Amino acid sequence: MNVTAKALIYSHFIRTTAAVATLALAGCGDARAKTESPTAAEVAAEESRADKQGLESLAKLQWSSLSAAATSDDPSSFNGERLRYLSTGPEGFEYLLKLLKDPELPSNEAVLALLVVEQMGPSIKSPELRIEAVSQILSMRDTGSTDELRDACSTSLMTMLNLAIEASPEDSNLYFFRGDEQLSRKEYGKAISDLTRALEIRPQFSNANNLRGIAYRGIGDNERAIEEYSAALTIEPDYPDVLIMRADAYLEASQPEKAVSDITAAIQLDGKMPHAYEVRARAYHALGREEESKSDLERAKGMRASSTSSATHPATTP
Repeated sequence: MNVTAKALIYSHFIRTTAAVATLALAGCGDARAKTESPTAAEVAAEESRADKQGLESLAKLQWSSLSAAATSDDPSSFNGERLRYLSTGPEGFEYLLKLLKDPELPSNEAVLALLVVEQMGPSIKSPELRIEAVSQILSMRDTGSTDELRDACSTSLMTMLNLAIEASPEDSNLYFFRGDEQLSRKEYGKAISDLTRALEIRPQFSNANNLRGIAYRGIGDNERAIEEYSAALTIEPDYPDVLIMRADAYLEASQPEKAVSDITAAIQLDGKMPHAYEVRARAYHALGREEESKSDLERAKGMRASSTSSATHPATTP
């Protein structure tokens, strides 16, 4: 018997059981229930609830089978189980997303779940579910415990971003996240295109300007990069990271005075960034201000040593 037939029989069994249970309950309720049959709407609601519970249970059972198949020596076993899993539709997809939220989920099972999410994605038409998948994968990508898991997140993320944009083409955040992922892959042209689309939808989007600046630097267009950083700072002036990046771009453009100004402003906003002092040291050196350059380098070195020491010997509380 094929999978579809099994699923139909299973669904029919659930619906029949639900209908019988509903009728039985109707005979032991209030006076109205003793004399009246349940309405068609009541039966339909109970059938729908039972169907959903049944499919969620089926998803859990299929996940167990899929996990076992993935560890077997027969690749065809895994492929067959994976295709079988797809029969649960949105319920199976939702179950997978719940599974991925479990911090105790072993890394190898998370990789497997991401693979199935990627395979199921095109069949899931709900924009909300596609966006939820993007959100969950982004979270896992940033906290992944192994290189294999982070690589799986990157692959699945791009698939789900493409599908989410297809379903929600006016969502600026989706273009931003896809641009960010493309930037991490050094696909600068694609990143610029997506970030430009994000800014068309939401002009006051400083993070998109910032990333587009990084992308322009990636293709060697330093002048455009400075323009993008400046646009981001117009929207959000107190943005120390962007001030540092613009300072670095100014240095590359042989404008060390502007670099010093930006870095000094960044340090006033957050004085605990050793990289800021290192960039300013380079700017001072370009201006021939060697004592100030040396002082900044020493400060950066001390901050990094302190940070390493704290990480190696964390403070304890009595």
